[in-house]
Amino acid sequence: MDISSIRDRALAFREKLGAVKRSTDLSDLADAGWYPFDTLNCFAILDRFLRGRQQRELLSLAAGEPILDLGCGDGDLSFFLETIAPDSAIHTMDFPSSNHNGMGGVYRLRHVLESRIHIEPVNLDQQFVLPQTRYGLTFFLGVLYHLKNPIYVLEQLSEHSRYCVFSTKISNDAGSTARLLDTPEDETNFWEFSKTGLERLLQRCGWTVAQYELVTDPKDGHPNSRYYALLKSYWADEDPILSLGDGWHATEHQAWRWTARSFAATLRRGAGAANVELRFHLPEPVVEALGPVTMTAYAGADRLGSATFAEAGEHLFSVPLAGPVGSQVEVRWELDKAYPPSLSDPRELGVQVCFARSEGQPAPMRVY
Repeated sequence: MDISSIRDRALAFREKLGAVKRSTDLSDLADAGWYPFDTLNCFAILDRFLRGRQQRELLSLAAGEPILDLGCGDGDLSFFLETIAPDSAIHTMDFPSSNHNGMGGVYRLRHVLESRIHIEPVNLDQQFVLPQTRYGLTFFLGVLYHLKNPIYVLEQLSEHSRYCVFSTKISNDAGSTARLLDTPEDETNFWEFSKTGLERLLQRCGWTVAQYELVTDPKDGHPNSRYYALLKSYWADEDPILSLGDGWHATEHQAWRWTARSFAATLRRGAGAANVELRFHLPEPVVEALGPVTMTAYAGADRLGSATFAEAGEHLFSVPLAGPVGSQVEVRWELDKAYPPSLSDPRELGVQVCFARSEGQPAPMRVY
């Protein structure tokens, strides 16, 4: 569906949703009422600057993977996406304390519309976990300048989303890369970047700006703009991870995870030769305590191959993988031994897999 068609359908849906809101009482949930801004107007802006068939067929960028609406307001965007992408999982997130009506609006609309979108609260100013390991497309509109730590959020999204429809307020002051906003009328405003500073931030957090447009937004005599863009993660094409299965411990230092002796991931098989590879670190204490470790990979009941690793350090384990291009497959890796639970650490510890990435670094898993 071309973005111009999405724009037209969004305008029609906005009228329908407006009627629903006018007939739905929210007074028992929040005194603030409905979120006052027009979220669906983003499609008219996107229609102005998206070029190229792939970009204009916006929803095709999700490639059938879940779609995330982060900072959803009343969920207008999510409910609309549900009507034009009925086969896609729609995840909707916001923070009740800063949401206009404490997220009462989005929950009430989901009930009235008999919607199936997944709603979850999230505090983006703390370390957070997204409900899905992998998103094909994220909408992240008008949120960044409200955050105390925009770097962490952008990095998390680039690791878990292939594409992002993005907007934020920027300063037209060319002499400043970034400044801390002094806006006493709105204590939720924090960082306002210049265009150069914002694009540098996006690049360093794992994003490429595919296309963008500046929308002028004069306010109180201080001209500023809204920066709208279609962003592409550095790893959009090469990262095959759809979801992590069992056997993974929590992320540590915002970078890597320990595995158990047995661990799994659901992957998408790309074009080319049929192989799957895993990059991992074998810690020296594990090798000292256990000796050489043998890793075996399986796809269902099929044994893909095995290898033995006798030295601590970084390793690459690659095995052949059958199946049609684009298919999903759960791969399970099993170690012949793992560091057992102890009084100081109740976890079973196998190997370490690093998920933190920067431009040019290889993915922890690859199907090729």
